[in-house]
Order: sequence, then C-alpha cells, then structure tokens
Amino acid sequence: MKPAELIVGTYTHTNSLGIYRVKFDPNSMSMDTLGITTDIQNPTFLAIHPSGSHVFAVSEIPIGLVYSYQIGEDGGLILQGVEETGGAGPCHIGLNRDGTSAVVSNYEGGSTAFFEIAPDGTIKKSNSFFQHYGSSVDGVRQTKPHVHSAIYSLENDEVFVADLGIDKIVTYGLKRTNNGIIPDRKRVKSTGIGFGPRHFCWHPSGRYLYCINELDSSISTFIHAADGFLTHLQTVSTIPSEVSRQNTCADIHISPDGKYVYGSNRGHDSIAIFAVDSLSGELTFKVAIPSGGNTPRNFALTPDGRFIFVANQDSNNIVIFEREATTGLMNPTGVETQIPLPVCIKFLLDPCITYSD
Repeated sequence: MKPAELIVGTYTHTNSLGIYRVKFDPNSMSMDTLGITTDIQNPTFLAIHPSGSHVFAVSEIPIGLVYSYQIGEDGGLILQGVEETGGAGPCHIGLNRDGTSAVVSNYEGGSTAFFEIAPDGTIKKSNSFFQHYGSSVDGVRQTKPHVHSAIYSLENDEVFVADLGIDKIVTYGLKRTNNGIIPDRKRVKSTGIGFGPRHFCWHPSGRYLYCINELDSSISTFIHAADGFLTHLQTVSTIPSEVSRQNTCADIHISPDGKYVYGSNRGHDSIAIFAVDSLSGELTFKVAIPSGGNTPRNFALTPDGRFIFVANQDSNNIVIFEREATTGLMNPTGVETQIPLPVCIKFLLDPCITYSD
C-alpha cells in the first residue's frame, strides 16, 4: 500500500480548528498532519466525490450549512460554495455513486434535504426537502425526529434514511427529471422500539442493508428486495452479554470482501466485530476490541481493508489497527495521532476507487 492521505472532521467548539489533512505512510507506520482547513465550524461529517476531486462537509450548527471544496494540486481544500441545509444540526452527508446527487441529514431539525452536484463539483441549492414527524419511547433522545444519516442504494434509485428519534427507516424512491434527481415516493420501515437507528452500510452484493442502532447497542440486518422493500432478518447486540455499563453505538462499516461487519461502541469504547454468513447475510458476534481511546464515534477501513482507523472523540486521538483478512480481527499497531475531537475520517486515495458510507 502506498502512502495515503485522509481528512478528519472535528467539533470546533474547543481547541479544534476545522478539517485536518493527514498523511499515513504504511511503510514507516507514521502519521503527519499536512494542513488544516479553518473556514468551517463543526465539520462533523465529510464525503468524498467519486472522482476524488472534491470534498463535501456539513457544518453542524443551528443554521445548518453544507460546504463544497475542490481538492487542490497540493491536496489542500479550496472552498467552492456554501448552501443552507434547511434544518438545524446537520450531522451526515451521503453521495450517490456517480457523484451527481447528495443527501444531508439534519439531526436537530429532524429533516432530510437533497442537493444536486454540478459537473464542476459545486453543490447547488436544495431541490427537495422533507420534514419528519413523530416520536418514540426514550423521553430524552426520542421526543421528536432526529435524522441521523442517509445512504443511497447501489443502483442510485433509492435513499434510505435513519431517523433515530422516531425509530424508523424512511425510504425515498428517486427519479431523474429536467430539474435533476428528485424523490418521487416514500416508504417507512419500523425498527425495534427504542432502538434509535443511526448509520448504515451495504453488503457489496446490495442484498443486505446493515443498520447500527445507537440507543439499543445493536445491529439490525435487513434483506433488500428487488422492489426496494426492506425485510428485517435479525438484530444482534454489539456488546458482550456480561457487560452492564452504559453504552451507545455510533458507526458501522463492512470489509471490502463482505465477510465482516464492524460497529463502534461508546461507553464500552470498543469496535465490535461480526462474521457475515455468506448464504443468509446474518451476523455472528465474534469479539469487541478496545478502541484505544474514549468514545469511538467514527472509524474507517482503508479501501484495501488492511487497516482500520478509529477516531476517539473524547480522548482526542486517532488509533490505527491492522486487520486480519481471514479472521476479521483487529490488531493494535501502536500508531496514533492526536487531533482535537475527531468525529469523521475519510481517505483521499486513488480517484478510481468508489467510496461508500
């Protein structure tokens, strides 16, 4: 693996400065900060254009904003545009596979906004906006909608939205018009009561959608049918049965070969590892590995699946693990870097690589 660059989103309400650009050299197992983009508040989630030429970032503030940047020849980020997201506290942005459309999740506002992306990488004003309604059983976290993430189907014809506040997965069908790609229908799938769905990842086949549930510390597996409907297959815990400490889940990813799913635990401060059944898509819990810090909110696998980078928000560090491809296990490398309040990691690698959340 050649040296890679990554960008790190942070909370800027303490001593963080914005979006950090870091170089990782797997030969020397070293990490060095290359630069910082300081023109944005709370860039808590990032997305890379499939061309590798642009970065998009949400600004998690009361009047939500989304920024588009061009990646300069030196790897620095050049601001191209800023648009309002239509809701408070945007916490996630997802792109479709060809990079022509984006969807932003407004956590505090409980809404979903769709954007077109121009050929030059500039994000346009929102062309569709949807306000969610309802509540669920948690008297603190679920008194209103809290849209936490959205992911496009591999075919680009649907978007699946995790609403933590109402325990629902909302699916928007998409169609292409003269005004771009817009939603044209909606379906709602209930998760378990009090689960708090947060983030998704697709099995490479597109057959299974995995959803990590923040409040219930679990992962739910759904079968994705050809007609777009989701069928619940199973829900498994992300923490060992003997663990009694308070815990919430955050991020989820799958290995490039589709054999292992990983989920982060905050409280237990670990990365849970699951084996994927090749026939049914069901998950089997293997082990939860300490994250090397406090509150692992986000993590990322290198596109080749060799390394896992874990962003520990409350201990201000990013820790590198080397992954065993055959067993799925994570081994500490002893390599880490200090970044204030890191909450999102994305890799800037070969432009021909397709990135997904």
